[in-house]
Amino acid sequence: MPARRPCWAPGAGAPPPGAPPAAPRTQVTGRALLVVAALIAAGTAGFELARLGGSADATLISDAWRACGLVVFAGLFALVAWRPTSYPGVLELSILHKAAVTMIAVNNTQAADAWGVAVVDGLIALALIAGYLLLGCYRAWKPTREPAGESRRGSSSAPHTGPSRGTAPGEGAGDGHGGGHGDGAKRAQTPKR
Repeated sequence: MPARRPCWAPGAGAPPPGAPPAAPRTQVTGRALLVVAALIAAGTAGFELARLGGSADATLISDAWRACGLVVFAGLFALVAWRPTSYPGVLELSILHKAAVTMIAVNNTQAADAWGVAVVDGLIALALIAGYLLLGCYRAWKPTREPAGESRRGSSSAPHTGPSRGTAPGEGAGDGHGGGHGDGAKRAQTPKR
């Protein structure tokens, strides 16, 4: 008798109640592309850092700049892969940078390492563009909606204990020294747990 598949196995129907929903394939693919871009950037950064010892004095700073920049890009790509709509502008600027560097390298093939830079930055740019579209990172620019009845000020889980923003110490609302609401209204605080 063949072994039975669990009811949430692929092709077997819906997952059981309480199981986390499966991520859509576009989400998985987009995140994978950003992780690949992060790994390419990190690997290239490691390669560039290892080559710094042999850099000529004339190019040492620019070589170090590229290596350190690739480390930063690797971290940014990993952050966006983790939370795609939490960092507005990061992928847009990264795509612009990688596409520009690729075009400069392609138009200056006589420069040292031009083809290597064009290939690496070009692949990263393509992965970023695909990930950007698949993950809908353009939605990071849209303001998030707050649940009904909550305001930005009252949405914090910790009670507000200091003066309100923009006031000097001793002038905050509700501190007993004036500067409050004037009508005796008390500030809403989160209940203690």
